[in-house]
Amino acid sequence: MSGDSVVILTYYVKVSEKVPLQKYFPRRQWQFIMGSVDILTIYSLLLRPHMFTIIHPSQFKTLPWKNGKGETIELAINDSANLNEFEWRMSMASVVEDGVFSDFSGYMRNLVLIEGKGLNLQHDHNHIDKLNNLLDVATFDGGCSTVGNLHNGSITDFNIITAKEKYKTQVGTYLQKIKLKIELPTLCFIYSLSADTAFSIDNDARDEILPQGHLLKVSQEQASLLNIEGEQIIVVELSAV
Repeated sequence: MSGDSVVILTYYVKVSEKVPLQKYFPRRQWQFIMGSVDILTIYSLLLRPHMFTIIHPSQFKTLPWKNGKGETIELAINDSANLNEFEWRMSMASVVEDGVFSDFSGYMRNLVLIEGKGLNLQHDHNHIDKLNNLLDVATFDGGCSTVGNLHNGSITDFNIITAKEKYKTQVGTYLQKIKLKIELPTLCFIYSLSADTAFSIDNDARDEILPQGHLLKVSQEQASLLNIEGEQIIVVELSAV
């Protein structure tokens, strides 16, 4: 079978989406299937359970804020969810002026500074979280009355919002290059802010690549161990309650 025939067959899987092979196969697999292989090999690749999912920026969605005062870029949300009822959600947003944050009662929020010169978050006219540096994190109850005050111009943040009755959330941010070995919780997400990140699943010695600006999703059902090497990354671990 020719390489062209292989490409046609693999595109047939989800031809309506018109997306590249990289979405469906790890890098080493799609490089391999571009050559001449037999039909049984093709079927084995198609039927193999996915070890991970890389969400491409073209799959992100731009949506209005819940309070209608801005827009958010939704990177991922649990299946069959909407803005009024969901279990977990990853998003990014630009804050261009001081103001009150949307009410997310029943949810915990983790907000990471990914661009700009800083932001203060005051909760219930009391506690203040100061985000001064790149990848600083604030964790707060989504039901608080939270006001954001910019330090010096607009900022962009990365948001993790999780239902308190469904998940416990742990967020780690890493500016410098680092190697991590993560025993996978229920769900794990990796966001690469400024450079490609290398990762591998379980005991596989061959690295995959998470491109800058993409989101990696791995579940406990898919693997037990995630190895990462990168810099300026955000690691989100969700553990079912």
